[in-house]
This record gives sequence, structure tokens and C-alpha cells, in this order.
Amino acid sequence: MKSMWASVKMQLFYQWKAKYLISLFISLIVMCVFSSYTQYSSLHQKENRFDITMETYEQDGITLKQALSEELKIKKDGNSEEISNALKYDYYRVIAAKVALNPLNAPNQIFTSIAIIILPILFGVYSCHVAFFDFKYRTIKNQLLLRGYKSFYFSKLISIAIVAVATALITILLSIGVQYLFNLLAGVQPNTSVNYLSKLPLQFFYQSLVFILFGTFFLHTNHSDSFNVSKHSHVIFIHVYCTKFGRL
Repeated sequence: MKSMWASVKMQLFYQWKAKYLISLFISLIVMCVFSSYTQYSSLHQKENRFDITMETYEQDGITLKQALSEELKIKKDGNSEEISNALKYDYYRVIAAKVALNPLNAPNQIFTSIAIIILPILFGVYSCHVAFFDFKYRTIKNQLLLRGYKSFYFSKLISIAIVAVATALITILLSIGVQYLFNLLAGVQPNTSVNYLSKLPLQFFYQSLVFILFGTFFLHTNHSDSFNVSKHSHVIFIHVYCTKFGRL
């Protein structure tokens, strides 16, 4: 167990030295900034739409208070919607956009939008680099001789699982921090409602599991190919050596 844990720590050290972890961290920051900017742009679009609708209602002598007191009905007809109270509808859309800009709601915005596609791909690329690392730097033979295939493979797998859980956790913390700073710099006053914290534990578990599955898949695929190539190269080396000294 101690030797396995030592191998895992060594794998994490190699990943740090190769700047894989730093690259992953920077990518997460960029993703969080992009998510915050998207939410900010969405708020502006909905506010502009609300202002236009408000002007139309004011021309008809209807105030916002009157519109909010009236019933809102939405009828769907295929891909189109028929809205009975457009001002009330646009008003609630603005409120929802401001709720989304609350820093504590930021993890939900990421995990239900950009994280569905981008994060697994990002983590898959990271896993490919980890799997290919020793083959790239031609250290796989030494690693196999020192630790054996099983220890070498599972130490990488465990290190990826650790990074997977850490990535999900860091994404949560970064999204909150980046959203807070973005609101501060952009002068945004988000809604104080926090609606999605109860979903966060399940989202954290789900994202961690997805990362581990993606990491395992890419690690197994690339690691098997690398190991086979390394093994074939070793056989060719023995063949050339024996042929050169007349032992075949």
C-alpha cells in the first residue's frame, strides 16, 4: 500500500512538473470567466427586451405594477409560444438572469450548461496527456521495470481519480470566486436568491464520476497502445541485439 501511494504521489509530481495540472487549472479559470460573461450578456439582452416591452405597455397606459397583477399564460404551439402578458414574462426573465449571476448559483450554471460538453472533453485531453507522458519522454520501460505494469497502471488511474474529484471541487470554488469578482468589476447587482445549493452535492458527485469514467477510458485506450508499442519496441531491440552478435 505504501509503495502504491508513493507511486501515486510520484505520478502527481510528474503531472505537476509537466504543467498538466497548471494547464488544467488555467483552462478551468477560462471556462468560469466565459460562463460569467455569458450570464452577464444574457442579462443585458433580457434587460433590453424588457425595456422595449415596457415602452410598448406604457404607450398603452399600462404600468409594470398593473402588468404584474395580471395573470400570465403561455401557450405552446409547436416551436412557437403565445404569451398573454409579455411584460410580466420579460420581467421574470430579468429576475431569473439576476438570480443566475448570484455567485452561489454559479456552480449550477456551469454544471448545467458548459460543463456538460466542455469539461469532460477537457478532462479527457488531460487524461490522454497523462497516459502518453511516459511514452512521450521514453521513460515507460524504466517505469515498467521499476514498478511493474499493474502498479504503474493503477498509480496513474488513482492519480487521475484524485485529480477528477479535485477538478470538480475546484470548478465549484472557482465559479463562485470568478462570478463574485466579475460582478464586482462589471458593477452587477445580482439577485440575492440562492436556489440551487441543494443540488450541488449531487452535481459534484455526478461530475466527479463523469471525469473518472472519461479519464479511465482515455487512460486505458492510450496506455494500452503505448504499452503495446513499447513492448514491440523491446522485442525488436532484443532481436536486433541477438542478430548482431550472431545468437539467432
